[in-house]
Amino acid sequence: MNKIKTPYNIIALLGLLVMIVLTRSYNLSPIHLPDATLPALIISGIYLRSFLAPFLIITIAILVDNYAIFYQGVSANCITPAYSILLVLYYLVYYFAKFIPSLAINSLPHLLKTSLTITTIICLEWLLATMSYYAFSNGLWADFASYAWTWSVVEIPSTLYQLVIVGFVITFAQYVKKSARKSAKG
Repeated sequence: MNKIKTPYNIIALLGLLVMIVLTRSYNLSPIHLPDATLPALIISGIYLRSFLAPFLIITIAILVDNYAIFYQGVSANCITPAYSILLVLYYLVYYFAKFIPSLAINSLPHLLKTSLTITTIICLEWLLATMSYYAFSNGLWADFASYAWTWSVVEIPSTLYQLVIVGFVITFAQYVKKSARKSAKG
């Protein structure tokens, strides 16, 4: 298991929380990056496996959303009863990510299994969150397929790209660590 040990898990969790603040808010960051909430939940599920991690991540996401709505003038269009379903889905993303052993690219079978699992988790979360939002904001289900197609190709890949980058970084870090051990022995 690749669980991060204390005190590194505190630093990693703080890094994930900062990442959420910077990517979820519009005026707090000099550049606009895709929302990192789902990648943070997946990373914390895989590596932190702390009961507190998803609650802190979800709480920060809620606080950033509320700050953006109340103090930055961001539209509250997404705040419907479906928002409560989104919060449950966020926790489920964290929970199912706990079954992924690592984001490191160790072998082709591991890469395929991890990629399929993460893609399934993200697509299901996106579909359920979008359906719940759509149910509370627009009763025209005949338009749902078009709406889903329009937004899924924008939102799902950006989350996957973020996790691909993290996977490469973790793989590279493990490679460097193994190389350093070999150099120290020989």
